[in-house]
Amino acid sequence: MKKTYIALAILLAMAAYLYTCRKKPLSMEDLAAKYENKVVLICGASSGIGEEVVYQLAEVGAKVMIVARRENRLISVKEEALRRGGQHARVEYMVYDFSDVKNSGKVVDKTIEVFGRLDYLIANHAAIIGGSFLAFPHLQEPDFIEKHFRINTFSIIELTLKSLPHLEASKGHVYITSSLGGEVPISARNHLYCATKHALNGFFYSLQSELIFKKSPVGITIGSLGFIVTKDLSQIMTNIDAIPSIFKGSVEYCARSIITAYIERPRTVTYPASNWITRFLWLLNPNFHEYLHENGYFAGDYEDQVKQSVELAKTAQRIGFQEGYYDEFNEYSDAV
Repeated sequence: MKKTYIALAILLAMAAYLYTCRKKPLSMEDLAAKYENKVVLICGASSGIGEEVVYQLAEVGAKVMIVARRENRLISVKEEALRRGGQHARVEYMVYDFSDVKNSGKVVDKTIEVFGRLDYLIANHAAIIGGSFLAFPHLQEPDFIEKHFRINTFSIIELTLKSLPHLEASKGHVYITSSLGGEVPISARNHLYCATKHALNGFFYSLQSELIFKKSPVGITIGSLGFIVTKDLSQIMTNIDAIPSIFKGSVEYCARSIITAYIERPRTVTYPASNWITRFLWLLNPNFHEYLHENGYFAGDYEDQVKQSVELAKTAQRIGFQEGYYDEFNEYSDAV
């Protein structure tokens, strides 16, 4: 029976994937024409998906305000974006920590001050903390949990609300970088991250519906993203080459889909293709995550997962991934 479910899910997923791919991809020339004089605010722009989005936006001639916590990284991204974009590129930056929800709107104010308008908000920032929740007491602290909801959920709500009047005026768009982990319980050690993404999806699918009902010119795209091969994750995950290609997404293609979303206005973007399969398996069988555990989807037993969490934290600290968010794991280094 399980094999029947899986076969049916794969067929449905393939049909959905082919349906979403029915349009011919826009060329760089098409994108440049659409982005002429357009202003984009992208938060979470100092590395990973956000960094690649900045470079591609610069190449198509958009005016870009980039935001993140680390000024040295923002300066580096700005310089590279200006190099790629050439003489017509316009990129400015603002340092901001989105754990301060109340003042999140300041990045919108800064964008309007510098560029005079806003056409596209890309909310890409997130605190990504890996770790088996029950194994590490600091993950269970109320203040720690609240901080991650402030960054990953509440600040994005605040940003969007502050942006809406400007986006209404420009008939603009919002892109929310979410995760398959915010829809399906596929992770055994990213509880907080997945929980914040579930909350994010719940709010923004509801807001999306309200804007449609209100006949607002502002659209929202929610990105249901899976494993995207960024430079940082390539360094953190030692077994990345062993992962089948269908389960991995290109950071360049992912960034292109975000840029294209402003023009095509899809309600959701699902990438890579394997996400369709996982979604359908979950819909057909809500106990699907049990099947994953019972059939060795996660390598090793629970103790192995805990050890891997500590090793991941060490590597993250070494390469500066999610700087500051993994410091608490140091106290467990000698205990596992």
